[in-house]
Amino acid sequence: MDHRELGHGFLPVYNGKDLHYVCEGLRRHTEYWFRLRAHNEEGPSRWSDEVCYRTLPDQPAAPPRPTVKGRIHAQTFKMKWDPPSDQGGADVTTYILELDGGSGFETVYTGPETEFICDHLTPGTTYQLRVSCISAGGRSNCSDPCIVTTEAVCPAKCSPPRLHGKPRATTLALKWSYPEYDGGAPLTEFEVEMTSPNSSQVQTYRGKDTDCTFTELSPGQTYVCKVRTFNRVGPGLWSDSLEVMTGAAPPDTPSEPMVICRSSHHAVIQWDEPSSNGAPITDYRLEMSMTDREQDYTTVFHGLSHSYEVRSLAAATPYYFRIQASNSAGWSAVSAASQTITPPSSPAAMCLPRYVVTPTTIKLSWQEPACHGADILHYNIDVGDHIESTIGPAVEHTLDGLIPDTSYRLRVQAVNNVGPGPFSPVLRVTTLSLPPAPPKLECAGVGHNYLKLKWGDGKNPNFTQYTVESDNTWMKEFQCVYQGTSHSCKVNRLQEMTVYRFRIAAANDAGQGDFSEIQEFSTCIAPPPSLKAPKVSDIQQRSCMIEWNSCKPVGSDPIIYQVQLSRLRDQEYKLVYRGAETKVQLNDLESGADYNVRVCPVRQADIGNLPGAYSPPSTFSTLMPELVTTTATKTALVQVTERKPLTDQQWALIILCGFTLFAVLTAVVMQQVIHWSKAAP
Repeated sequence: MDHRELGHGFLPVYNGKDLHYVCEGLRRHTEYWFRLRAHNEEGPSRWSDEVCYRTLPDQPAAPPRPTVKGRIHAQTFKMKWDPPSDQGGADVTTYILELDGGSGFETVYTGPETEFICDHLTPGTTYQLRVSCISAGGRSNCSDPCIVTTEAVCPAKCSPPRLHGKPRATTLALKWSYPEYDGGAPLTEFEVEMTSPNSSQVQTYRGKDTDCTFTELSPGQTYVCKVRTFNRVGPGLWSDSLEVMTGAAPPDTPSEPMVICRSSHHAVIQWDEPSSNGAPITDYRLEMSMTDREQDYTTVFHGLSHSYEVRSLAAATPYYFRIQASNSAGWSAVSAASQTITPPSSPAAMCLPRYVVTPTTIKLSWQEPACHGADILHYNIDVGDHIESTIGPAVEHTLDGLIPDTSYRLRVQAVNNVGPGPFSPVLRVTTLSLPPAPPKLECAGVGHNYLKLKWGDGKNPNFTQYTVESDNTWMKEFQCVYQGTSHSCKVNRLQEMTVYRFRIAAANDAGQGDFSEIQEFSTCIAPPPSLKAPKVSDIQQRSCMIEWNSCKPVGSDPIIYQVQLSRLRDQEYKLVYRGAETKVQLNDLESGADYNVRVCPVRQADIGNLPGAYSPPSTFSTLMPELVTTTATKTALVQVTERKPLTDQQWALIILCGFTLFAVLTAVVMQQVIHWSKAAP
């Protein structure tokens, strides 16, 4: 056997009679050369051809525990790891990084690199990470887990505080709720700020409770309250404001590095190389803080460079920098801190403004953005075709002279001495439509106790609401008598011969329009009430007595009566009486005839006679004359006993009976025909 990497040549490893041999003690994943010859009594044979075989690699050992490289952020951090101490005889080709956020380990990286940035993480959450590797010998076991907790963020915005109980003259009790998200860290306290009507801070509460009581307030004043919460990272956003009014009362080593600010958000840090003291400097560590407290410093740079550009700084903000050098012997003491304040910048981007809209105006209001070190001078409002500027840093502005029912695209930007900031998102606002004009009010029907009003053309596709009001002379104000989408209404319970004043207004989504001019309509005079059917008595051959009930007087006007008589076969009424009596004797009637009689009252008003409705008719028949059997009067007897002609009702009854008899006979005949047809062979 020959291991050519060692260069010792072929060495005997077996001499015997077996036809196989196991070589042991070989290296992993290494090539070995073999040749064979045989011996007998005559001597050895020639060597066989050389063959080469490679041993298999072994499974690599588990890598060391991974570590965090750099700063841990709220949603990301960078992990690094070292190769395993024993690679199993073959190079590691792939590393597998697994992450467990509470629901089990999941693979987040597979590849040859020994570093990986874990992102899209949840703030304030503890994660376990482990790493394994793969070589030609297989996959290793997982390393010991590394536990990393992401940085928390500020808590979410709280809901507005609310009143607890009734406001009193000098005290207000408030309550509030926890925010929907705590930022990944336990909430430490709440802060409630109360502002007086003159925008000066009155009182502030800080504590862990979710309620508080403010005292020594001014009675009858409006106060603005808002709340925010804290965790270990800092405060969340202020909640929306609650405006509340108090009740009435009867009466807040290396030398110091040099900082060169390039802009509001970038700075270049330079430092000199200190004495190396016999060993070359291997690393510099630059630390930064927004305060000069030891615990606030964080590392922003590692390396051998003598300068570093820090990015993403806040404008008009103080920063402290210090440097530390190291060589093979260790780290030096940190340098003295150098302080710098970044220059001011243009204001931050605006949030979407709020608005109140009318048909011709849009009132905008917004929150003041971060000024970035320079006071805001004014705000620009882009209306589309022109830009309007506020007078000073006012956080509200009214756009007037606009067109009703028109859509506008608005955006706002803040301006300071440095320049204008970014525009806010586009706000699309549509002005309201003008309220509709009132229609013309007309009188469609008149009665003694009602008025029927109408307006418009009878079509209402937009469901316009109409309000009709009547002038109440007793209360000296207009009262609503109808409200709806119809184009007519009936006003009941009115007095006769009285003038009423009406007006109408229309309303839609834009609001209610103006009332129309006042229209005057008058009710008519009331007719007398109708009577019951008259009573007929003392019926003779040619006379009878007609009686009826008297009519109730209407006002102070007298009542007279009209009586009409009609023969039943003629059905044509004739006036037979007119007067103030409630009974009348009718004479000169036809013997043995059928009559209808009816009566109606007549109101004798100043404007003339006003007849009422006729009563239902009463039917009666006069008596027949007595028969005379003498010869002299035979002709008259024949005439007397002559049959009267049949009435229409009698003819209708005869025809109905005939049809009934015919139908019965037809049914009997048909039944017999059907019976005979079935009986026939």
